[in-house]
Amino acid sequence: MSGGVYIYVGITQSGKTTKALSDLRQDIREDGRPALIVDLGPAINFKGTYHEKDRQAVFRKLYGEQSHAVYTPHDMDDFDLLMNGVAKCGGIHVILDEVRWVANYNRISVPLTTALRHWAHGDDGPVTYRCTSQRPGDLHRDFYACLTGDLYAFRIPPGLDQDRLVRECNFDQKALGTLPRGSFLTFSGKWEEKPGPVPETPPEPVPADNTPAPESITIPLASDPPASV
Repeated sequence: MSGGVYIYVGITQSGKTTKALSDLRQDIREDGRPALIVDLGPAINFKGTYHEKDRQAVFRKLYGEQSHAVYTPHDMDDFDLLMNGVAKCGGIHVILDEVRWVANYNRISVPLTTALRHWAHGDDGPVTYRCTSQRPGDLHRDFYACLTGDLYAFRIPPGLDQDRLVRECNFDQKALGTLPRGSFLTFSGKWEEKPGPVPETPPEPVPADNTPAPESITIPLASDPPASV
């Protein structure tokens, strides 16, 4: 298990979560480790998929049963404790979907920073973090500083989000704004922040009151992504 931090950014329906899930399935094929999907939205991609009721159930699934789990934290304290536990135990694959809720331009969860920086040091081995966001311009600099793998940029229209990626990744502006669904540009290397306009910080999210269907989570290993993703 190699581990590391990967980032997927782009507008909704651009293909970023589909790519992250495809890469996650490849991770599972290679080493058989369980996966945790942290559904921060929660997002339509995971609607109808069973979500664990609490953090303790998540850890029982991952480290007791060695099976996959999907979870929407109840609040920031719950998220922080979840990240502390994952960083300590290690040995799994993680998708953080719409990570800007916990890593916006002006604020980042300290346990998240710690977990990303210590991805290689879990008791059971390294952790692979695959993080998605619609708003790359509004992610905290510490988040990008933890990048160890690739950054996949899907279609980003003109504006502060596009400006940041063009400025700091040297992406072609025209190409970035016209990528068809499923296509992306890739940045590999050390992230170096360059000054630019400060984006508006979004309000804190309010978790949706939705009860998922009572079914066991499975993460398909087929090469084709699920139709709902």
